[in-house]
Amino acid sequence: MPSNLPNNEGRVSEMALSLPDPPTGWGNWQLRAECRDVDPGLFFPHDNEGHGDRVRRERRAVEVCLECSVRLQCRQRALTAGERYGIWGGTTESDRRTQSRSGRGRPASSLAEDSE
Repeated sequence: MPSNLPNNEGRVSEMALSLPDPPTGWGNWQLRAECRDVDPGLFFPHDNEGHGDRVRRERRAVEVCLECSVRLQCRQRALTAGERYGIWGGTTESDRRTQSRSGRGRPASSLAEDSE
């Protein structure tokens, strides 16, 4: 089988021929996500991150999400899976906690972006 990724002996590695399937229940929407080629550190909190740094990082991450064609699928996946950390579908950890507690529709920070 041809591949441009040789193993240690210069032979083609069969494992390099395909990516693993997405986790069960994810579908393939994440393959089209804007964040796919972005440093994951932008979307998750860092140890000893100050409040101001966290707010700025979260804003930059949400900006990436605003340009994403699969933002709503990502957000729904995060809510369904109970993701507690990180930015998912343009929502912060706080947004998802608020939505979860209230049992209402979408988080407040997502309303403006979807009305444009």
